[in-house]
Amino acid sequence: MLVVANPFHSFRLQIEQFVLDFGEDGHQIPDDYSEKELVTGMWWRHLLAGAVAGAVSRSCTAPLDRLKVFLQVRGSEFNSLSLCFRHLLAEGGWRSMWRGNGINVLKIAPETALKFMAYEQVSSD
Repeated sequence: MLVVANPFHSFRLQIEQFVLDFGEDGHQIPDDYSEKELVTGMWWRHLLAGAVAGAVSRSCTAPLDRLKVFLQVRGSEFNSLSLCFRHLLAEGGWRSMWRGNGINVLKIAPETALKFMAYEQVSSD
């Protein structure tokens, strides 16, 4: 019985049981993390990069999300997207377009961080 201390490594071993075709560029897949990278905290950088990427992407699309939710709730009161947009700006200015974004960032940052780290761990073989 093989006992593996790193859960990502055991997950990678399970994935490798399937036949994966990386094509001609298979040699460009990076090697596994070295002991030095593990000790220096390289995996934390991947977590942080994923969290920042999730927070930035969610913040960039926050005005569209705000318009979507507003139209879902009060869409019958407005005939067009531009009327809805003008109402939101009149109600709270430009800052109103990011109302509720903080909780979205708190939700998406850890989720994206874990996805990013898992992808890096699985694709490193």
